[in-house]
Amino acid sequence: MAIRLLPAGAAEASKAPPKIAWLYDEVRAVEQARRSGKLLLIDFRADWCGVCKMLDAYTWSDPVVRAEVTARFVPLQLDLTNEEDEAIHSLGERYRVSSLPTILAGDQRVVGFVRAKEMLAVLRAARESASRGIRDTCRMPVQPVELRPSGAVQPVEPAVRRVQPVELNVVW
Repeated sequence: MAIRLLPAGAAEASKAPPKIAWLYDEVRAVEQARRSGKLLLIDFRADWCGVCKMLDAYTWSDPVVRAEVTARFVPLQLDLTNEEDEAIHSLGERYRVSSLPTILAGDQRVVGFVRAKEMLAVLRAARESASRGIRDTCRMPVQPVELRPSGAVQPVEPAVRRVQPVELNVVW
């Protein structure tokens, strides 16, 4: 009879949801979101962005967040590192990205770092809006509008969640 010993935590690790399978091609991700009916989740980031690395370490790595993203979103990471590139600059302008990281999930917009619990609330709010028929401003980069009783059209800004900076002792 052979006994196999597993390292501590190995059983739990095997039950954890897979890492987020980020796409890096906007056209492909939008098409996949349309075909699947899932919402598009966009993570705008850059190599030099320390807060983006914090999202990777503390938010996107969380098993509950990973499970939510995998089950209900088409995840897309767009790298805005090369600000001199006209295509990258245009991409940021099209989605109204003013600082990094910026996360778009359905009709939700997050600027800056958020912990896993807050990100989960954002993802669920995006799902809830979509279920009520509010498709979103994030699937396609267009300016949403609201029709007023007078017939006038008023631009509408998507929900923005700004979070106070969090001081963490992180060693990279």
